[in-house]
Amino acid sequence: MIDQNKENTPVAHTLQTLVMPGIHVDSDLYFRTNDRADYFLSDNVIRFRKGGTASTETYFNYLSLRVWRKYCGLKDISLVLQGHGRFEVSIGCHRAGYVHKWMSRTIITLASGEKEGDISHPDEARICIPLPENMTDGTLYFHIESLSSTGWISGGRYETTDQPRRPVKVGAVITHFNRQNYVLPALSRIQNELLSDPYYQDRFSIYIIDNSQNLPSSGTECATVIKNRNLGGSGGFARGLLEVTNTPGFTHCLFMDDDASCETDAFRRTIALLQFCEDEKMAVSGALMKEEQPWCMYEKGVRKTADGFAPMCHGMDMRRIEAVVISEAEDQHPAYGAWWFFAFPLNAVEEWPFPFFVRGDDMLFGLMNSFSIITINGVACWGEDFRFRESPMTRYLAVRSNLMIWLTTTELTGKEITQRIMKIWLRPAVSSRNYESAEVIELAMQHVMEGPDFWHRNIDMTDVRKLIGSMVDIEKMRPVDLGSHHFVSRKPRHQETRTRRLLRQISLNGLLLPKAALRKGVIYAEKGFAGDTAQIFGVDTVLYYNPHNKTGYYARMDTPRALQILKKFSDLSKKLESETENLRILYKKDVKQTTTKSYWEKNIHSYEASSVKS
Repeated sequence: MIDQNKENTPVAHTLQTLVMPGIHVDSDLYFRTNDRADYFLSDNVIRFRKGGTASTETYFNYLSLRVWRKYCGLKDISLVLQGHGRFEVSIGCHRAGYVHKWMSRTIITLASGEKEGDISHPDEARICIPLPENMTDGTLYFHIESLSSTGWISGGRYETTDQPRRPVKVGAVITHFNRQNYVLPALSRIQNELLSDPYYQDRFSIYIIDNSQNLPSSGTECATVIKNRNLGGSGGFARGLLEVTNTPGFTHCLFMDDDASCETDAFRRTIALLQFCEDEKMAVSGALMKEEQPWCMYEKGVRKTADGFAPMCHGMDMRRIEAVVISEAEDQHPAYGAWWFFAFPLNAVEEWPFPFFVRGDDMLFGLMNSFSIITINGVACWGEDFRFRESPMTRYLAVRSNLMIWLTTTELTGKEITQRIMKIWLRPAVSSRNYESAEVIELAMQHVMEGPDFWHRNIDMTDVRKLIGSMVDIEKMRPVDLGSHHFVSRKPRHQETRTRRLLRQISLNGLLLPKAALRKGVIYAEKGFAGDTAQIFGVDTVLYYNPHNKTGYYARMDTPRALQILKKFSDLSKKLESETENLRILYKKDVKQTTTKSYWEKNIHSYEASSVKS
């Protein structure tokens, strides 16, 4: 066993641990091996024959020098490996714009003192990593090669003897609504992999805000479950924040969705980062990866743009080393932290959530509070692709929240606002024949124009949900048998002729064409935010289909309905443009009173009091 500077070694603090893949996740996100090394899921170890290699130049297991050196100022970093066998360990670094660099090579011998195959008694070796003082970016990783005939690695960690800057205790808040199949397994993993460690028992607690009021007591013992009136994500997270702030000892709060899953080490890395970061207002925003394509990055935070917001690193294949290096070089602070995973300091909370119910609450919360938001590799959740979640209801929620946020946080004119609504939501909906979505987009505009009182009257969304439910029938997802169709084929958009493109534009993507010009048949389109207008042009029917659950709906050309929608939007736009400044004054005044602790105490406690009486 090698233990450099073993005598008088200061207490070491773990920064991150070696994460092993689960059964449904690509191992290239965790480590890379050659044909003489294999990962065994049954006992969670990497086994080697002589010449076998494993490398951690991967999304979940590299060490971010940007985070730990630039934002935490760490001087000392070591690698600790656990296992059995004799290995050569090389420490490497990838930096965007620089050639690859090897930092060190070390021979270690791990002799467990027990039987060679007994993984319950691993030996440990610590390797100090020499880092130039000015190296504050890049991905640090280790490459290990077996020098013995057999060997195994069962774990590892990066640690430091630098001392934390502050004590941290995190209250994790999970807002739950009918997602027992997600929440209960997640709690079991957290209990077994995190809270079984006494170190984290004192630094991490879980509060589940049960908006559906149906979580069983069995399986939730490691959490505090609070039954809550269903006020959506806004109300659930506000209820949890109220609990955490009123409980002595907590320094930070973590908001998490009930249907998002993450590696347990995400909690360890978050706690360590909050302990060591130089900026006491530092908050951690988790990335989102696609559940259907676990290697695909949906967003690594969101940047502010001239037209609103754009996801960072969208669509990157995180199995590729190039994508890992590029994503780490992305050092722009996110504009806000999405609530599938957002940890923030309690002493930096100046404004509380606005009662959006869902959609937009995390955006406004991040914009209104002066957090220093950062991302870190491995702190990521898997969630269902937003394309498959899109519906008339989500479009309604997105439009009304964005419209309200534009009124309160920007100086956009009424005309600029209506142009954004047309460009982002209404035109794509009409052009792709999602007329019910277009109509609820206009409903959202009407509701926002009613002023702040609308939100308070509809804080639980009961009446609004009923209304939208009555407006939607065609765009409901239903089981579809693809075998019963012979689909019309179309050339890809990039092969479209200039003449056809011009005809599409002049005819409003076919709206103004005579019925006789439309080809009878069905175009296949995967469910998404909007249809491909070039693909559906000239054909009367589109099937929007979700291949993961084999459901879909048929959207047909309806020119009179589309023209009526466009006429109504023109009228609403004129009204909004004339009332923008007055609405802006009303909403800015209301936000100051609504995004407060007292507002949520009043709404939550009044409900709890009425529940007790009943």
